[in-house]
Amino acid sequence: MKKKHYLFSILGIILILTTALLIYRTYFSQPEPFLSNKQIINNINYFLPGDPANKVQDVLQVDSHHFFVPFITKVGHYGTSYWVWKKHEWKIQYAANSGEPRLWQIDLKDPSTFCIVWSLNPIEEVSNIDFYLSQDRDYSINNGTEHYYSPKVQMKKRVEVNQKSYGILKLPNEWSTVIESVVKAKTEGQPSLFTEINLNQKMYFGWVPYDSSSKVATPGSKDDYAGYGYSNGNKNLEYVRYLNESELESE
Repeated sequence: MKKKHYLFSILGIILILTTALLIYRTYFSQPEPFLSNKQIINNINYFLPGDPANKVQDVLQVDSHHFFVPFITKVGHYGTSYWVWKKHEWKIQYAANSGEPRLWQIDLKDPSTFCIVWSLNPIEEVSNIDFYLSQDRDYSINNGTEHYYSPKVQMKKRVEVNQKSYGILKLPNEWSTVIESVVKAKTEGQPSLFTEINLNQKMYFGWVPYDSSSKVATPGSKDDYAGYGYSNGNKNLEYVRYLNESELESE
């Protein structure tokens, strides 16, 4: 009887250790080296068979668990793919055969992890991009007595496109600080552990592209292909709004 009890104890320990190892490997293990170009293309084409990728432009690391890979399709569209290390493998979070700027919110609770990514068709001849963090001026009264005023926010970061029509812009520290302060004011009294960043329509990201003559470039004026994409779960992506110069306040 004792031998049988001893055997069950050993089997129980082995089961616990195996389960713990499986959980660790699935959720907590360090990422393996990123995929080869051939593996990247095969994965993209599984999701976008109608317009398959033909060339990987670059492999850009956002952090140890996230990569951004711009690519070109066989028919010449400039696409984007977003990758995450999840359940012990590299997976596509989102892939599209177009590359207008988007905000990638790696951790919805931490704006310092946010970044803007893009992959434009060189035919658009964009030389510089001004990215903006903006908040519209607002005034409201609640219950007839509580007055709220939100000041205008307009913060700019210029990116030189040069020879590369793709890239990553990690949010400047001052942008993250402003976002955190706005969210804190709107979510006062809520547990910070469960507070996700929700900028809503009053605070947003925008972009203004310029050509080599410092004239505003119009997206789609030369390449009007809208494109399409595939999402594999929660991608945490938001469009970056194209801004007209008339929407900007003078500096």
